[in-house]
Amino acid sequence: MKKNKKIMILVLVAGLLAHGRVSAQSETIKKAVENVKQSVDTLVVARDGGENGTDDLGLRIEAFKKVVSLSISEAKELKVRILLIEGEDKDLELWKEKTLERLGLVMEYLINQEKKIASQEVRDIEVLKATAQLFKEWREAVYVPLTEEVNEYFAVQKNGDVLKTAGLRASKINKDIVKLQKTNPRKAAGLKILLSKANKIIEDGVEIRKDAEKAFREKYVDLLKIA
Repeated sequence: MKKNKKIMILVLVAGLLAHGRVSAQSETIKKAVENVKQSVDTLVVARDGGENGTDDLGLRIEAFKKVVSLSISEAKELKVRILLIEGEDKDLELWKEKTLERLGLVMEYLINQEKKIASQEVRDIEVLKATAQLFKEWREAVYVPLTEEVNEYFAVQKNGDVLKTAGLRASKINKDIVKLQKTNPRKAAGLKILLSKANKIIEDGVEIRKDAEKAFREKYVDLLKIA
């Protein structure tokens, strides 16, 4: 019974991989990114608060500070993830180097935004709206594509790691089945069928992963070699 469960889990994991449902980006980061987007959208459409305009402006400036601060935290986390990438692939090393350069420019922009707010350049709702609009356009044009690119890389790598683990587990289960054949050939035969299905899904997952890695390199890495 225990071996049956192990094989069914293996089939489930491999099936999820085959359908591309493994994601490297945590739900926490997804939520944080969405919160920033919503906050910026709110600031862009901000209106004068009338008699309470001064207080309202102050609250909105504080909200914008938090948006920038959260963006800086996101960028720092992204940098750590990139720095942890290891390997001897020269093409990926080039991609890593260029990605860190782009991230350096991102950090520079964000820090400048932070200084701009601290220096009280934003003095009224209209200036705040214009600043938030420019920030929104920058995020959509520069930062979001960068995060998507990095997350795509880690998604491909994550799939590879899980496939490798699934393959190792399949190999171990196969050894258990070989031992079982000596005491219960009939049960071993049934388990072999299940394991064969699992192995087929893993093989399909490996091919899908190869295609995904190829697509990533063509989309992001190969262009750097030309440049």
